[in-house]
Amino acid sequence: MKEQKNPETIKPKLFGLWDVVVYSAVIAVVVLLFILFVFIPNGKAPQGFKVLLDGKTVAKYDYALQTLSVTDGYQDFIKVDGDKITVYSNAERTHYNVLLIDDGNKSVKVFSANCSTSKECVYTPALKGDGAIVCAPHK
Repeated sequence: MKEQKNPETIKPKLFGLWDVVVYSAVIAVVVLLFILFVFIPNGKAPQGFKVLLDGKTVAKYDYALQTLSVTDGYQDFIKVDGDKITVYSNAERTHYNVLLIDDGNKSVKVFSANCSTSKECVYTPALKGDGAIVCAPHK
C-alpha cells in the first residue's frame, strides 16, 4: 500500500525551475550591462573641452594642439597661465574659476573658485570625456 501525503503537510517550494531561469537571465543581463558601461571604454578619447558662461561658449580647448581659442568679445573674461585657465564670470573680474588642465590624461578640473563657501565645483572630480563641471553661482 502506497503512503499518501497530506496536502497540508507538504512544504511549498521556494523557487520553481522557471523562477531560477528568469532570475538567472536578469542577473546575467545586469552583469553584462555593468561590464559594458564600466570596464569597456567607449573607444572615443576626449578631444578637448568647452568653457560656457551663461550658456554661451566662451572658449574651446584642444588637447592635441594644447591651444585655447577664445570666442570674440570674451577675451577679457579669460586669462591663461601655463596649464591654468582663469575664467571670470563678470567684467569686473571679481568672480572667477581657475581650471587646471592635464593634457596627459586629457582632463580638466576646477582648481580654485571664489563662488561660495562650499565650493562644490572645486570638489568635483576631474572631467575626462563627456560631462560637465558646473559652478552655479558663476553661471
